[in-house]
Amino acid sequence: MNAKYFAPLLLLLPLAGCFGEPPKPEEPIRPVRTQKALPESAAILMRLPGEVKPRHESRAAFRVSGKMVARLVEVGDSVKPGQTLARLEPNDFRLATQAQEAAVSAAKTDLDLATIELNRVAALRRNEVSSQAEYDRRRAVAEANRAKLAAAEAQLKQIRNQAAYATLSSDFDAIVTGIDAEAGQVVAAGQSVLRLARPEEKEVVVAVPESRLAEFKAAKALAITVAARPGKSWAGTLRELSPNADPVTRTFTARIALAADPDGPALGMSATVAVTEEAGQPRIRLPLSALYGRNGTMSVWVVEADKTVRKVDVVTDGVEGNVVRVAGGLQGGEIVVTAGANLLRDGQSVRLLETKP
Repeated sequence: MNAKYFAPLLLLLPLAGCFGEPPKPEEPIRPVRTQKALPESAAILMRLPGEVKPRHESRAAFRVSGKMVARLVEVGDSVKPGQTLARLEPNDFRLATQAQEAAVSAAKTDLDLATIELNRVAALRRNEVSSQAEYDRRRAVAEANRAKLAAAEAQLKQIRNQAAYATLSSDFDAIVTGIDAEAGQVVAAGQSVLRLARPEEKEVVVAVPESRLAEFKAAKALAITVAARPGKSWAGTLRELSPNADPVTRTFTARIALAADPDGPALGMSATVAVTEEAGQPRIRLPLSALYGRNGTMSVWVVEADKTVRKVDVVTDGVEGNVVRVAGGLQGGEIVVTAGANLLRDGQSVRLLETKP
């Protein structure tokens, strides 16, 4: 090469060594939401919403027809046996009672007269003044009047019972759960006026999806919780499972009995029934968003103590809505990323936005 061109190149070589490789841009610290992986003592197959209802609920009704003039209880009231709940207009029953009492009095008078006449004819018969036929006729009249009196007294008893039926009373300790008739309304015999529930026996009514029916039948335990009593749960026993699905919702109605507990949930409360199988290897429940899948392998990102993430392969055994059950891969207690899993890589630094217990 010509010396006049080579000399300037030699002067540029030291300068080229001063620049070297350009620096790599610093990787951003990604913010992530997390949740602590807590194993459950038993595998929860599903959680079903329901409502606390009375085991026994009856409709209180008058046994006679009439115009209701008073209702003495409200929804939610507790009532005792014999307590008056409602009344019908009593005038018609009072008049009917008075009329029948008069009929009984007349029947007694007729019987007395017939008895006197029979005794007179009997005395004449002993003196052979009256014939046997006359005596028999008088005796038949007396017996007929005695039967009429018995019938009138029986009818009077029935009318008095009907007058008593104009007052509606409770037969047992109960809570008023509904009102079906108001004062001023004419009600028929047997028409529902009030709904009464026995408070000592309660149950939770849930709807089981047809796709989960087999799992529900295989349940080993039922745990009931209510939002109004956080941290408290009650054991339940399956009392009844409908054999037919609802034609609209395609669900099976299940009634789960609650053990008697004065501190138990109140009637009408919303409840959740946790359906669990036989306790085995603990399961961990995580949001579906925590799963990271690639090449058929499901993984989650675990946050280490130095705020970096590590990929952990897991084994799942079912999904409940937006929640997945993890049966293997996690020991419990790990901090797992629940949002942003697809944007991470092994060893990447993260910033925790929130850690749910």
